[in-house]
Amino acid sequence: MKACRKTLSFSDMQTFLESPEAYLNRINNGYQRGKTPIDHIGESVHAVAAASLGERDQVLRKQLSLVKEEEREQLEKIVRERVNSSESMAAREGQSHRKKEQLIKYLIPGVMDWTLVAVPDEIAEVDDGFGGKILQITDLKNAFILKERHKRQLFFFGMVLCLALGINKPIKLVVRLLGSGRSIVFWYSPKMTERKLAEVCAVIQRIEKFLEAVEKRHELPVYTMDQAA
Repeated sequence: MKACRKTLSFSDMQTFLESPEAYLNRINNGYQRGKTPIDHIGESVHAVAAASLGERDQVLRKQLSLVKEEEREQLEKIVRERVNSSESMAAREGQSHRKKEQLIKYLIPGVMDWTLVAVPDEIAEVDDGFGGKILQITDLKNAFILKERHKRQLFFFGMVLCLALGINKPIKLVVRLLGSGRSIVFWYSPKMTERKLAEVCAVIQRIEKFLEAVEKRHELPVYTMDQAA
């Protein structure tokens, strides 16, 4: 088994909570692109939406080259529709200083020595309704309905940004459900950060215990049936 990366994203944490063995495979072999049409749509929408306007056609062609030829026309139509829908929603939100897929890191101080990582689809400034500006974190989902993990991911992003950037004002959290063309808004309060971080640290402790157990398991001698006899 490879050494633990000592980094934790929301996807890492969610994978571990659903299946520790799947998490082990993830840290050993890295992220693996899905193979279903839905997976390809999701990958393509995120890749195209993150690209500049001038690069989008090139990025889309690259994404289409990864799927079967007979699926490309339909996939291209869906991807273009969902990216355009996301851009229309962004325009209505009145964003400024919009940054896409910005990597945010936070090293948890103390003996744990783990780094939290977040890569929101978008970070921008929006009006706070009182003449000032606040941060908005936006996550793009190809789903038709909101799932609980979508909300948890946004709040994880909010926590990491508060910790890494020292934010002490509320953060607007938006999930765009591109399958249904609607957006849902939540709010993250910096007052939640201490509790949220404690919850994440508890998961990290579980991960470390699991990895220690895996190391011990691999240290045990392996006997064949003949040797055992």
